[in-house]
Amino acid sequence: EGGAIPAPPVPPVPAAPAGIPPGLAVPTIPAPIPPVVLPPPVVTPATNAIIPAEEYLATLTSPVSTIKIATPSEDYPQWKLLQQTLEFAEVDVSSTTLKDLKQLLYQNLEKKMPMNKMQLKCRKRGVFLKNDGDLLSAYNIGGERKEGKDEGEPVLDLVPKMRGKRR
Repeated sequence: EGGAIPAPPVPPVPAAPAGIPPGLAVPTIPAPIPPVVLPPPVVTPATNAIIPAEEYLATLTSPVSTIKIATPSEDYPQWKLLQQTLEFAEVDVSSTTLKDLKQLLYQNLEKKMPMNKMQLKCRKRGVFLKNDGDLLSAYNIGGERKEGKDEGEPVLDLVPKMRGKRR
């Protein structure tokens, strides 16, 4: 009772190699650490990422579909924009350009809204379609997808170009 607890034994100090004075510490080199092998990262494409047109077309059962375009929520009677959704059937997204789609809009709006005042915005991605010469497939718009059809929501929003917020 009340006795001291014996200290654990100390491992012996290795003998110094030849040429090193006794009592001098010998540096030890730790064993190399094996590299950590991590599993490859799981890359999941963002649902809003635009893929190249060829890849997009490969995901479609048919490049032909109905394109829906929603007009602005406020009325623009001078341009026949009356808060409606316009549908264009049998549009081939592999050969229809943005300019072609604007031409269809122009005809449908009884030539009231100038094509240079039309901006189309992709509702899913929130980006404007800028190059009139681009195919719709370049923006991954339209076509009947192999996984199932898109919802009944309009694909594009028509946003009039305005300078100084005037109408």
